[in-house]
Amino acid sequence: DTAPAVTMFDRSWSVPASYRTSLGLTKVMLGTYFTLDASYSLNVNQPSSYDLNFAGSEKFSLHDEGDRPVYVNPSSIDPASGAVSSVSARSVPAYASVLDKMSDLHGDVRQVVIYAIPNIPFTFGILTIGYTYSIARAQSRGFDLSTAGDPRLVEWSPGLLTPRHILQVGLAKQFGSTWGITTFVRAQSGLPFTPLVSGDI
Repeated sequence: DTAPAVTMFDRSWSVPASYRTSLGLTKVMLGTYFTLDASYSLNVNQPSSYDLNFAGSEKFSLHDEGDRPVYVNPSSIDPASGAVSSVSARSVPAYASVLDKMSDLHGDVRQVVIYAIPNIPFTFGILTIGYTYSIARAQSRGFDLSTAGDPRLVEWSPGLLTPRHILQVGLAKQFGSTWGITTFVRAQSGLPFTPLVSGDI
């Protein structure tokens, strides 16, 4: 494929921005210190790409993959390696991808943090317990990431590498007036991810 590729910036392109708000509550109950923090972050003007040279004409579909659409002719796929020539999926064959760089996507993060210092004797040490609950989402198109359908559509997906649950327990012990030891144990849920392939058909 020797067709030249083109990349341009859309007139509406803007730098990414984030709007954040938070609400906190601190209270002492039965000698135990509690903190509750809730926060929300709205991420706007997130970058995306749109291939203006993508014809979007479905040639056939893969029934074993939920009728996944394929936008190239069967003859454009090498049966030995699965490599795909995208020429038949273009509006103008003389050019390869014509990427319009935009900033029209959004993402958001919701998070709740609970923090406590139990009322225990200081001779034992200072015990801290923290729990974080997070939900992170982001929009994307198939031109930037893999897709199971039309790459022009905007889809929501879980935020990458953001665990849903985090539990942390720490213990700090002071020895005299000059030194101390702090140790903690952290447990978290698995990291969400979307399996990707090297290219998309």
